[in-house]
Amino acid sequence: MGPLVVVVTFASSIAQLAFIVRLRRATPKPPTMIYFIAFCLAGDGAARLPDMMAWLGQGEPTGGIRTACLGIMESRSIKRCLSREHMLSLKRADELNVELGERVRLIQAKHRRSSS
Repeated sequence: MGPLVVVVTFASSIAQLAFIVRLRRATPKPPTMIYFIAFCLAGDGAARLPDMMAWLGQGEPTGGIRTACLGIMESRSIKRCLSREHMLSLKRADELNVELGERVRLIQAKHRRSSS
């Protein structure tokens, strides 16, 4: 399973980094945590690298110390950041829905006055 885990991990990291780059280029003001997430992704890969090398039969570069648990910890940090950004965007969506409702009511009231 080692080679499969290595391939999936690298593919996932590359896809996530590509998404971050696209988001940074496409958005004038990207989410505030984008740089922290990118840093954690790089750290996650670096922390898992010794274990991946061992899984692929390349020896024990850290003398048997398993560092993938640090990568898992960094993955948790990424999830916390994404959860925070998600909650902020939901809050913003709720605010925009209230604002839109107010605008619709104003337009409906104006339409009723002009048709009377």
